Amino acid sequence: MSKKKCTIYSEKPISDKHSELLKYFLMFCKHKLSINELPEKIRIFSSRSGENGMTTGGYDPSTTDISVLGGNRLFLDILRSIAHELTHHKQNERGNLLQMVSEYDTDLDAPYENEAYERSGNLIKEWTRIILKHKTCPEIYELYY
Repeated sequence: MSKKKCTIYSEKPISDKHSELLKYFLMFCKHKLSINELPEKIRIFSSRSGENGMTTGGYDPSTTDISVLGGNRLFLDILRSIAHELTHHKQNERGNLLQMVSEYDTDLDAPYENEAYERSGNLIKEWTRIILKHKTCPEIYELYY
C-alpha cells in the first residue's frame, strides 16, 4: 500500500520557519493520535468566504481534506485547529465519525466534537511545552498573516 504525501496549500506564502514547525507538528499529531495516514491536503485560507459553515476549520471525511482559517490568527491557533481536524480524521480512520455525526442534529456538545476539542487542546499544550523546553520559538505566537 502506497503512502500519500500530505501537502499544505496556503493562500499566502508560508515562511520557512512556519513550514518547518508545521511539518514537525503534523508528525507529532500523527504519532500522538495514532493516525495511519495523514490527510492528502491541508488548506489554509486567509478568510472564511466561500467556506460553507466553517468557523476556524473543517474536515471532509470523503476526501480527508482539512481546511483551516489562517488570516489574522496566531500560528499556534492555526495549529490547534489543525489538531482538532486531525482528531476528526482519526475518528474517520476508526470508522465511527459518520455514525457519530448522524446521531446528532448539531455538533454543539456532540461527543465527536468534544473529543476533538479536548485532544487538540492537549496536543497543542504538550507540543508547545516540548518546543519551548528546547529553544525559544517566538514564531508560534506570531500572526500567520
